[in-house]
Amino acid sequence: MDSMYEPIAPLIVRFDPPQRNFMTFIKIQGNTQDALLAIEKITRSMDPKSPFNRENTPGLEGAALIGVGGRIVFDTRDNDFYPSKGLLAAVSATVFDQTDDSKYGFTRYNLELSHYLTLFRRGRIFAVRLLGEINTRTSDNETPFFERASLGGTGDLRGYNTGRFRDKDLILLNLEYRYPIWDAGVDQIGAMDAVLFVDIGRVFDDLMEDTFKNYKISYGGGIRARTTTGFLLRAEFAHSDEENKVLFRFEPMF
Repeated sequence: MDSMYEPIAPLIVRFDPPQRNFMTFIKIQGNTQDALLAIEKITRSMDPKSPFNRENTPGLEGAALIGVGGRIVFDTRDNDFYPSKGLLAAVSATVFDQTDDSKYGFTRYNLELSHYLTLFRRGRIFAVRLLGEINTRTSDNETPFFERASLGGTGDLRGYNTGRFRDKDLILLNLEYRYPIWDAGVDQIGAMDAVLFVDIGRVFDDLMEDTFKNYKISYGGGIRARTTTGFLLRAEFAHSDEENKVLFRFEPMF
């Protein structure tokens, strides 16, 4: 299945309790005119064989959805902001249903595995993250295009535009080697690290078909400023087969 650009950013209203292992939220979708405009631009740049077009793109007319889900987390990391060792494993499931007469309803399953190792000496960290997402239809309902799994952007495939690839399911692997280039010392809390990274992933119409083919790759490097109690900034250069990107974010990658 060909990919498409992300057309809109849905309005999200979250109600998160303090526990790390459970969440409930409501998600509401609107702004149909913006979606319509975006689809017109998307279809002009897509392969004619793509199943996405104005006639059969589910959710083009807008939709109102409500979702309830749960999340289980196993976390042995030594630091939430910038871990040097440990494991994070999380699984979640969320059931979405329509709140109007639309034809939408689906269940989303997510998997996250992150592992951190200190290599050779203190501060040199190898970090790996595996993400998976599967969206299944509920009865005869559809998954709106704006809720399908997407890749591309500063949080996953960094060498591609945000939401560059979109389909029912996804797999993503991030690999990073982090090493210190400046440390303020024991009595100070500031530090700066350099990073080399590779991102590998793709979206699927069916995760069980062609699971190990046609992956997209981006790679690059950057620097990160942090403290022992929080994260300040990451600046990165990323390359892919489509373009080069310079990225700035005020949050950690993973």
